[in-house]
Amino acid sequence: MKKQSTLWNIALAAFVCLFAGCASEETGGRVSGRVMLEGRSSHAGTTVELYGSGSDEPIWPIIAGRSCLAFPYSAQAHFDWRMHQPLHSTTTDGAGDFAISDVPSGDYILCARHDSFGWSSPVPVSIQGGDVSAGEISLYHETSYNFKYFQEDTVFEEGHHYIFEGLVFVEDGVTLTIEPGAVIRLAQEQMLIVEGTLLAQGTPEKWIVWTSNSDTLLSSQWNNIEFRATAQRPHLTYNRIEGTYQGINSTYVGGEFDHCFFRKAGASCLNLSGTNIRVTNSVFYEVGGTGVTVNTAVDPKIDHNVLYDIITYGVEAFDCDGGIIYNNWFVRCGSAGSEASIHVLLSNDVHILHNEILDCKYGINVGSQCNETNLIQANYFADISTGIFIGVTQDNIGPSYPTIRYNCLSGASHRYCLHVSSCDWNDHDIQAPSNYWDSEVANPVWDYIDDPDTPCPHVFITPELPSCPDSAGVEC
Repeated sequence: MKKQSTLWNIALAAFVCLFAGCASEETGGRVSGRVMLEGRSSHAGTTVELYGSGSDEPIWPIIAGRSCLAFPYSAQAHFDWRMHQPLHSTTTDGAGDFAISDVPSGDYILCARHDSFGWSSPVPVSIQGGDVSAGEISLYHETSYNFKYFQEDTVFEEGHHYIFEGLVFVEDGVTLTIEPGAVIRLAQEQMLIVEGTLLAQGTPEKWIVWTSNSDTLLSSQWNNIEFRATAQRPHLTYNRIEGTYQGINSTYVGGEFDHCFFRKAGASCLNLSGTNIRVTNSVFYEVGGTGVTVNTAVDPKIDHNVLYDIITYGVEAFDCDGGIIYNNWFVRCGSAGSEASIHVLLSNDVHILHNEILDCKYGINVGSQCNETNLIQANYFADISTGIFIGVTQDNIGPSYPTIRYNCLSGASHRYCLHVSSCDWNDHDIQAPSNYWDSEVANPVWDYIDDPDTPCPHVFITPELPSCPDSAGVEC
């Protein structure tokens, strides 16, 4: 009888678990921690909020599917509390303690902020049916500058916020060092002018943030970081630059930008000239102008980046001697009209290789004076109105005839795979063999002729490939 009673109790418990839920089921938990305010005896009144993880933004699945592109999803890289609605909120007591109860299971970002102390770096929090400690968070007094000349070496410290209310200069021979985890906030139209050295190398766990000093985050809220002719060549790693007009302007000394995140730039993210230019493993997101412009440059390298939602050009190479645009992913670039994912003009020996170009009006736009040393090879195009456009402008007259081979123009190229324009100036034959042209396009090559007596260049497209080459697109 005792055995039967035991079996009955087990069955009853299983029934209750099935229909009512067991107490041990992971339903949520409590998040607690402490926020300390520098120099304060009371740490009360700090706002602590929980936000969604943000990992569902459209750029991160792209990167997750291509491990060689940019960098994996990171709260430290992308999170800005001004762009999100909090899911849970509380304030600290006098000791700085806080607790948020009954938080459903899931992944979150915790952020603490206090007037005149800025805000904390994002703290990833994972709730799996139990209590979680966010640890101790330190906030420091903001430091403000108004029209400042740095005349001696200076360090911006981790976790501190620095506000530029006016122009800030780093003089020739002076070094400004930005520690990982520092935040620089610039007021409307303000900028940093570097005549000496800027050292700004963050880490995957502690990004350096350049942002606007505003309660909201929009594009063009501050001007740019400008490197003058006397500046040392910049090398920025793990920097986030957002809410700017032009991002970084380095038209004398070039620069290297690795694992950086550019978001909400009004005109451009990077404007670079000179030698030793390298842009790699970075993200360009929601840009009102151009992602990367290299102008009067020698052998620039732009590789393994993601460029998403760029209004004009993803990458523009103007008057370049050599260079490579390699293994980048372009999505929704050139949405303003005639612009494109990639624009090359007045350049020699620029190689455009193994890029993927999706959902754009124009894929690659080749302007005047780009001879056969310019190579367009093994790129993948899909959902493009015109894959490759070759034109010549009256202000830069001179034929363009790049070499085009082993590309895949597929997936509803609605108008033309290759469009050759401006025939009265563009009179040089074009070599475009061994490409796969979208089978849905009756005439993959279109030659624009205003006057029947004005011949367009001959485009040699044979042999044609019967299918998309395996080499086309990003290589990982």
